[in-house]
Amino acid sequence: MTTIAEQVKTGSAKVIYDSMITSLDIDNAPRDGRVVANKKYHDNRKQRRQAGNQYRVTFADEMQTLCSMVPTDDFIRSVTVTNARVPQIILYSDRQMTDIKSFCFDRINGSVLSFDKTYNLGNMYVTVGVYRNLALQRAGSGDLPIFLGPMFIHGNSDFETYAHFFCNLSVRLASCDCRGLRLGSDEEASVRKAMQHAFRDAVIVCCTRHLKENLRRHALKVCCSVY
Repeated sequence: MTTIAEQVKTGSAKVIYDSMITSLDIDNAPRDGRVVANKKYHDNRKQRRQAGNQYRVTFADEMQTLCSMVPTDDFIRSVTVTNARVPQIILYSDRQMTDIKSFCFDRINGSVLSFDKTYNLGNMYVTVGVYRNLALQRAGSGDLPIFLGPMFIHGNSDFETYAHFFCNLSVRLASCDCRGLRLGSDEEASVRKAMQHAFRDAVIVCCTRHLKENLRRHALKVCCSVY
């Protein structure tokens, strides 16, 4: 088995088996090719575990891996597990928070800090924050580039879930005057309610694209009801 362990690092199981049955005594040779294949599989699996890379893991395994990363990873800020709720993961870096403090707390000239929930990214939702970096400018158009901000991975989309996320951010931004902050979102009621709860003095604005779409849908409903 020691010989097999050394050779499977670089060779295929079939080649190693064929070589061993011709070079070793019958008592020392592997019984069949499955012995070599199984040894290679278990050794590779052990190496992946030691490196922190696992495949075909369950949802619980993924959450356990995330929890173990919180003390050492600068981007994974919080993994919260509560009764009868899907775990909630808060992600952001120190650089992102520094940018938000610099660019988003000026009601006149500052950037809007916007949040929107994305779909079809997997088994969970991802709410992504974005802001404009006022220190940069595109060479061609002169536009201010949009940067990714804090992100929230969650399975529920109610007020309590979003309040957990935005209250975490409000604590990190407590040194700033929230009267100069503008928070943007779509018209999802739970998001806007959680924003108002965590940032009481901030201005809550709505995306014009969502407003126009809702107005269009309302107009269609009115026309359909008339006809």
